Amino acid sequence: MTSDACLKVERDFVAAWWLLAEATGHELHDGPDLRWFHTGLPDPHLNPVLTTRLEPDEADAVIDRMIAELTERGAPFMWWVTPSSSPHDLAARLTNRGFVRDEPWPGMTVETDVMRQPSPVPGLVIRRVTTDEELETYVELFAPMLSPSPAFTALLVEATRRIGYDEAAPEVHYVGFVDRQPVATVSLLTAGGAAGIYNVATIERARGRGIGAAMTAAAVEAGRQRGLTTATLQASTMGRSIYESLGFRQACDLVPYRSPAPS
Repeated sequence: MTSDACLKVERDFVAAWWLLAEATGHELHDGPDLRWFHTGLPDPHLNPVLTTRLEPDEADAVIDRMIAELTERGAPFMWWVTPSSSPHDLAARLTNRGFVRDEPWPGMTVETDVMRQPSPVPGLVIRRVTTDEELETYVELFAPMLSPSPAFTALLVEATRRIGYDEAAPEVHYVGFVDRQPVATVSLLTAGGAAGIYNVATIERARGRGIGAAMTAAAVEAGRQRGLTTATLQASTMGRSIYESLGFRQACDLVPYRSPAPS
């Protein structure tokens, strides 16, 4: 049985990607068996099957129809396998059809009222992004380190501008400054009912000072102030020890499978 913590990770993860497509007016499909969206952009992350709920004896036919439809559209796509995906052998069925397994995304959680507070970082000032100009600063910092593609970066910018910069928006971004220079980013997404922490990035020359931990903690606190009791994130190898120092613990893996290359 999938744990409650893992379900929270999955729900928040799906909601974050869904918000990106929904805010930009792209094609959404939310059925009882599959949840997926399609942008047609040349990044498989932006044409994903996010949720799979199939009966074992029907799965092959549905998977084959989905693959045929997405392949015909021409854009690369991705199929996510999570602990609650069904059938239980979904990964093997995708691999048998030529999908390529990427590195798992470790999903981590912490309860917002027991998260450990990091040591203060002298001179660090964290500001919420409230204008297009401030968004440009945010993007200039995070994109070279974390964005999977220029198409993703452009879509994120478009989504943020459409969502707007209200403090209560379902997506808010923050920039950290030291000596008035922008050095770090973090985002808070609340569309999935948790404090979803995304795009934690610190420029190389400012690393090793606790800035990443401080940025993460600030975003979690903003979520807690909204009444959210759980924070979730997907950890990078570099960031994992930082999140563990705050009390985050791994709940599960979210595993992306890339579509086969055209024959």
